[in-house]
Amino acid sequence: DEDGNPRQCFLVRDCEEQSKLVEREEMKKREDTYIQNRNIQSEMTNNAKKIVWTSDGSLGTEGGNISAGVAVRPVQNAQGGLMMRLKGKQAIAKAELVGAGMQLQMSIDSMKSDSTIQFHGMLDNKGMVQALQTAHLLTDRQIKRDKQGGTVLRFVRAMNRSMPNEIKWHWIKAHTNRKGPLHNQHNKCDEEAGEARMNETETMPELNGNDIVEITDANNKNKILVMGKDKFLTMIDKTSQP
Repeated sequence: DEDGNPRQCFLVRDCEEQSKLVEREEMKKREDTYIQNRNIQSEMTNNAKKIVWTSDGSLGTEGGNISAGVAVRPVQNAQGGLMMRLKGKQAIAKAELVGAGMQLQMSIDSMKSDSTIQFHGMLDNKGMVQALQTAHLLTDRQIKRDKQGGTVLRFVRAMNRSMPNEIKWHWIKAHTNRKGPLHNQHNKCDEEAGEARMNETETMPELNGNDIVEITDANNKNKILVMGKDKFLTMIDKTSQP
C-alpha cells in the first residue's frame, strides 16, 4: 500500500485488474518460449475488425512413450504461429488448451490498440470450446482442481471477463475436404501438431507459481506485485525489501 506495507488480495474478485496483468505476464513468458521464430502471415488480410486464429493438438505413442504436440496458425488479420511438443503431462486436452491460450495471447496487443476488434478462436474439440466459452465462470478452486494447464485457464478467464464481447470461441469440423483459408490453416495445424509431438526436445517450461511479476504502479515505480504459490498477490515496495 502507500505506506510500503504488504497487502494481499484474491485473484479476480478483489484485484481483477491486477490479476489480469499477472496472467498476461505469465502467458507472455510462455509465448516467448513457445514461438520458435514462426512468422506466418495469415491467408486473409482485410479491413474487417476481426482477428481469426486456429489451432490443433495431437497425441500419440512414440517408442512406447505417450507424447503430445500443438500447432497454432493465423487465418485472418494476424501474424505469428506456434509448433511445439508439450512438457510435463502429455494430454490432448492440455495441448488443445495451450493452443487456444496462445491464439488469444497473440491477439491481445492488437485488441488493446483498437477496442472494436474482435478475436475469433477456432478449435475442433467441442468440449474444449465449451470450456473456453464459460471460462469466466470458473473459480480459483475449480482451476486448481483441473487436470489441465491452470496458467492458461486463469489467463483465458481474466481476458473473457475483461472483454466479454470481443472474445469468441468456435468449433470447427476437422478432417474434411473443405477448402478455404480456415480449413487450409487448420489442416496444416493438424499435420504440424503431429510432427511436433515427435520432437524429442520438450520446449514448454514448467512454471512454479512463485515468479516475481513486475507490474509497476504508474505513480510509484518501486511498487510491484508478487504472485506466490498460494495464488495470492502481494503488493511490495522494492525500496523496503531486502
